[in-house]
Amino acid sequence: MKVKIFSFESCFRYVFWNMYDSKSKFALISIQSPDKNDGVLFTKTDNCKDVLTLYFEDVVEEDIYGMENLIIFNNSHADEILRFINDNTEVDYFIIHCHAGVSRSSAIGKFILEYFNEDSKWIDESKIKDEVNGNVINKYYPNQLVYKTLKLQEKNNGKWLNK
Repeated sequence: MKVKIFSFESCFRYVFWNMYDSKSKFALISIQSPDKNDGVLFTKTDNCKDVLTLYFEDVVEEDIYGMENLIIFNNSHADEILRFINDNTEVDYFIIHCHAGVSRSSAIGKFILEYFNEDSKWIDESKIKDEVNGNVINKYYPNQLVYKTLKLQEKNNGKWLNK
């Protein structure tokens, strides 16, 4: 399984410019901040087989105390992602975006790669080239709260295998 990790803007451009590419099928996970809605909701198309939109803040473990009024990634979000992954095992790749494409989306992308026993080192170790505009951008910084919650839910529930 492959993943493509984008910022919102890059994701929008990628999906727009590839909407008529019938050779590859993908599923899209759209991560948006509750108070900063990106203003666009992605929908299914011929090549975008499914869309999951989640709203939660980019908060790390060290900062969650005292932030009870914010929507923070939790077990329910993790369960939705696990269901979505298992409902879309036939796609060629997953697209994951958050606002900047650095923290929340890379944590989910790393999890998906590991879920399918694929190499995820590149997310932690390397600088990458933006697939839309070709710029070299800093490496990802997977949000550990998101990543650890997903791993814990996977451990607690097992691989769901299209349940």
